[in-house]
Amino acid sequence: MARAVSCPWLGNASACLRGLVDLRLRTRHLNQLEGRRNTVILPLTMGAAASIPQYTDEIAKPLDGSDIDSPESAKAEVVRLRALLAASQVPTSPTLAVGGFDLTGESYEQLFAQVAPGCWSICTQHHPGNMAAMPKHNNRAMVFTIKDPTDGDFLFMYGIPDSAFIQNAKAVEAASGLTIKYIMSSGCWHHLYLEDWMAAFPLPVSFLMTSAKFPETRNGQKLLAAPDTKGRIEVYDTEVPHLTKYADQVQFVVMDQLTTYTDKGAFAGTKDLVQPDQMGEVMKLFVEPQTQRFAAVTLYHVATKTCVIDHNFDMFQPGDVWDKQSPMEQGFHPRHTLRSQVHNGSQVVDPAKNVAQIQQMLALDCRSLMDLHTAPTYNVMDFTDQAAYVTELTRVWTDTGEMDPTGEALMYKKAKAKEE
Repeated sequence: MARAVSCPWLGNASACLRGLVDLRLRTRHLNQLEGRRNTVILPLTMGAAASIPQYTDEIAKPLDGSDIDSPESAKAEVVRLRALLAASQVPTSPTLAVGGFDLTGESYEQLFAQVAPGCWSICTQHHPGNMAAMPKHNNRAMVFTIKDPTDGDFLFMYGIPDSAFIQNAKAVEAASGLTIKYIMSSGCWHHLYLEDWMAAFPLPVSFLMTSAKFPETRNGQKLLAAPDTKGRIEVYDTEVPHLTKYADQVQFVVMDQLTTYTDKGAFAGTKDLVQPDQMGEVMKLFVEPQTQRFAAVTLYHVATKTCVIDHNFDMFQPGDVWDKQSPMEQGFHPRHTLRSQVHNGSQVVDPAKNVAQIQQMLALDCRSLMDLHTAPTYNVMDFTDQAAYVTELTRVWTDTGEMDPTGEALMYKKAKAKEE
C-alpha cells in the first residue's frame, strides 16, 4: 500500500499520485534499496542495460512525489515506471546481482518470506538451549525448491524449529504448489521437536540427521529405536544422502570435528523447557570440559551464492540488535564479530580433518553469510568477491589456530602452555 503523501496540486486523494508512489516503492523493494544490507550493482527493475548514472538518478527520486509538478507529469512518470518494470520482467522475488537472500520481507508475524526465487525463510522464536530463562530469539527454517526434470520438482527444508511452526512449512507447500520431500537438521542441534515434525510429515518424507552427537542423545536413541520413527531417519556422516546429486542448486559442507556439552541432566533431554529452578544443574555443565563431538552443516545456495552457517560458528547478532539485548543474551552473541565455537570452549577432535573441512568451506564461491539465528531481515555479512569471503573466514580460523593441521597452534593449547 502506498504511504500517505502531501502534494499541493493533487492531495492525498489522487489515484495517479498513489500509483506513482506505489510504483516507486515497488521499484525500491525489488532492488533492496530500502533497508537491505546486501550490495546490489545495478537495479534489476531497470534491465540489463541500465547504467550507473541511471541507477543513481532513480534512487534519488523522492518517494513522496514532490518532484512532480503537475497531473500530466505524474501520469507520465507512472507510464515510465510501468514500462521499466515490464521491460525487466522482474520475478516475484529477484535474482540478486551480487549475492545473498533478500531478507527485507522477514518478520515473526507472517508465515514465511520469499527471499529468492524458489527459496523461503520461516522466522520462528525459541529459547536458546531450550532454557526458559533465556529470552526468545530467531531460529529460522529455510525451504528450497529442488528442480528435478526426471522425477519432478520438490521442496526440502533445512532446519527443524519448534513444532508450533509446522503450519508455516505447510503454508510454503501451499504457496509453491510443491511438497516437502526431505527435512534435514542444520547439524545435530534442534532435534527435540523432530518427532512432532515426523508426525506432521508422514511417509514418503525422509528426515536427515548427522551421525555426530544426535544418535548418542536421549532423544536420538529413542527415535532411532521406536518402530514408528526409526525407519524414517537417515543418519549420515559427511555426505548428505539424496541431495548431493543436486549440487548445481545446493551444496553442503559437514564440519564434525568440534566438541560441545554432553547431553545429560535437565539440559537438552526433552522438548520441555528447562525451568529456572533447574538452571543450577545446567550451569554445572557449562564449567565441565566439552567432550561430545558434534556436527554443523553449512548449506550453500548456488543461485544466490549464500552460505547458511551453523553452530561451529558462535551465534552472531549485528550491533544494533545486540545493543538492545539483555546482558544474558549478549553473553551468547559476539557483537559484530564472526567467531569459531573454539572461543567458547569447543576443542578440535582431529585437527587435520578439521582443516580439510575448512578447505571445503573456503572453496565455496560465497558472497553472503547467513546464520539461522540472526534477527529477522539481518544476515551476517556480505562480500564483494570470493577472495573477501576467504579472507574473513581465514581470519576466523587463524584466530583460534584451527588452520594448523598439527593442532599445535590451537588457542587453548597455547593458553595451557603459557600456564605451565
